[in-house]
Amino acid sequence: MARLISVDKQITEKRVYPKNETFSLEEMYKYTNSSIVEFIYINGHIMVIDEEGKLNNKKVNDVATYYFRKYIKTQDFIVGDVLICEKSEIK
Repeated sequence: MARLISVDKQITEKRVYPKNETFSLEEMYKYTNSSIVEFIYINGHIMVIDEEGKLNNKKVNDVATYYFRKYIKTQDFIVGDVLICEKSEIK
């Protein structure tokens, strides 16, 4: 089971599942609202983000930024919708 962390404050986190056993690239694009995704490995999970989100001035994702900073000691931030999943959910 993966979590979609949205910048939409009405529904911040929700559980999402791949159509098959693993997320396809198209599913990752859909969940992150992007055409290029980047993987960040944190605490045994994979955070899938929009690689060009900052260039496209997407909103800061406070919840995803919190998780990111908790495990990756940095002051950087995450923007846009984020998919966090198990390593086994991505091939």
